[in-house]
Amino acid sequence: MVNRKGSHREPIPQKKNKNSRLVFLTGFILGICAILLFQNFISKPSFEVICIDPIDDLKFHSAIEGRPVNLKAVVNAPSDVVLEYRWNFGDGSEEVTGCVDDIFNAGVQHLYENAGPGDEYTARILVTDPETDETDSDVYKLRFLEKDDEILSEIAREDALWYLHTSMSRANLGCALQGSMGGSYPASANAFAITAFALNGYTSCGPEHHPYTETVARAVRCIIAGLTEVEIEPQPAGNPDSNGNGTGYSIDSSTLHAAFAGSGGKGGYETPLCTFALITDGGYDRVIRCGTGAARGRTRSDIIVDLLDFIAFAQTDTGNEEGGWRYTPNTDADMSVTQWPVFALSAAEYSMGIEPPEWIRNELMKWLAYVQDENGVFGYDEPGNPTTASNASGITSLIFCGIDENDERVQNAVDAITSRWDISNIGDFYTMYSIMKASLLIDDPIVSYGEHYWQKEYFDFLIDTQRADGSWENHHHAPDDNIATALGILLLSPTIYKEPAGLKWLWIISGLLLLLIAISLVYANIHRKRTGKKRIAENI
Repeated sequence: MVNRKGSHREPIPQKKNKNSRLVFLTGFILGICAILLFQNFISKPSFEVICIDPIDDLKFHSAIEGRPVNLKAVVNAPSDVVLEYRWNFGDGSEEVTGCVDDIFNAGVQHLYENAGPGDEYTARILVTDPETDETDSDVYKLRFLEKDDEILSEIAREDALWYLHTSMSRANLGCALQGSMGGSYPASANAFAITAFALNGYTSCGPEHHPYTETVARAVRCIIAGLTEVEIEPQPAGNPDSNGNGTGYSIDSSTLHAAFAGSGGKGGYETPLCTFALITDGGYDRVIRCGTGAARGRTRSDIIVDLLDFIAFAQTDTGNEEGGWRYTPNTDADMSVTQWPVFALSAAEYSMGIEPPEWIRNELMKWLAYVQDENGVFGYDEPGNPTTASNASGITSLIFCGIDENDERVQNAVDAITSRWDISNIGDFYTMYSIMKASLLIDDPIVSYGEHYWQKEYFDFLIDTQRADGSWENHHHAPDDNIATALGILLLSPTIYKEPAGLKWLWIISGLLLLLIAISLVYANIHRKRTGKKRIAENI
């Protein structure tokens, strides 16, 4: 190349792109990652092992010295695959092997003989398909702690929830994967179990990978599939049809799918129990894809409203029993049944903001005035034949009706429980739960009945009588072990109602606002200091 003066110009060297190496390196790394991911995908086993996470979002499962540990794991696998498991407990002891007979329960029990407070162990389950040599594994982390009531409660609830999970009967029915806790009254068993799982953080709307999400979802679908449409109409005291569709929903164990059906005729009990369970489980905006014809395509919130409408419709409207509830609509009343419609209506008001018609409370007061005798003692179905549970139901009902906790009628019922404390109480899960609800629903919770500190006495009984598999033995008011176990969990749970969604978001928003305010104050302080230093420098 010749310049204007005729001299030769040296070629201009080309600048090497400084980013080319970075681009090449990035591409190389991404390529390797893609290959590894693809290899992992094509070599991924046809099954998955999942250990149950600790309760209350903890990193470790709690354990105490000298007590066997229930190690909990499931295997997501096709039903026709034969699998083998191997548990290594992480303490140097001999491994345990066997066949996976139940994919919903690949757990084992192990005693850490030399463990003490502060010790941590990581147990591991390895599952193998002997035909293909495919394997998958997961870990179960344990931390041994000093024994106290909080730790004992945590362990007891974990083991009891695992018992309910492993004892569920499961069936794939059409479009719905259903499950039942079994027994004579499976609708009640499902309802109490759903509530127990939900109040401990496990719902049908939980993480898809968590085994308890499916367990609760199956129980919920079983209830929804058993809903029965009932025509409702205005009653003498008012119109129960809040949405104007002329329909309510009821349920009892006989209306469940034939694979799970139990005894019938207890709709007065089981409809409000199932209503309370659906309220506690949440997922109100979820659309029902399976179930009865009318339920299909509706949201859970719609279903709950029609269940509440049926409860209002079922309130007895004539006779001495006017205002109470019994097994069938508009017949008679007893205090044992009455507490459950009251509880469902209270939960809907607290958790969902659905206020019951005022006439329901007015009618209920008529029944309470009749069944509470001149000494303030609530009878079972008439004055003069009390039970410990009937007085607890009376307290719950009076509080629902807006009667102040210091009112003589409430205090007389408290005195009646105190005087009958040792009659059909400790060991009767139904009565214990009735007293728990009555004690906690009032503004100033009841701590003791006379010299009896109910929480401590109930806690000691539950910890002392829980079986090694996590269950509790049934009682005539809790006719099946699953109902007794679910009630045991509820008695140990920290709350009785689902926290309102609006309140939860209020706390989140409030927290974010406080964080923004804090950041603004820090920024303002830094800016003020910098401005001050600048002014000082200018004046020097």
